[in-house]
Amino acid sequence: MIRRADRAREAGLARKHQPTRHRWRRREKERLYAAEALGAAWPGPRRRRLAARLCDALGKERDAVILLDRLTSAPLPANAEPTPKRALKALKARAKHWRKRADKLGAKLGRALA
Repeated sequence: MIRRADRAREAGLARKHQPTRHRWRRREKERLYAAEALGAAWPGPRRRRLAARLCDALGKERDAVILLDRLTSAPLPANAEPTPKRALKALKARAKHWRKRADKLGAKLGRALA
């Protein structure tokens, strides 16, 4: 499980490909759940908090990307206004913010686990 999480982090770090990033998120969540289950036997509560923050950042990035995808690809009803470009731009910026934050936390976690 730890090796899978490490490989997923290496593959997902600094990449935009969403399936790869989502795989990274799933593996990090597995590692976090194992750490929480083991409690004090798992080394370092700081690593657990860092892993939780990483999972949160990856989740928020994924939510923003999914929402952006749905807003741009879903057919609109006949009387609906298109999504304002300003809103799409803001959503892209949020996704980029969370992607950068996740990359930073992932690199930090990788150094902490090495």
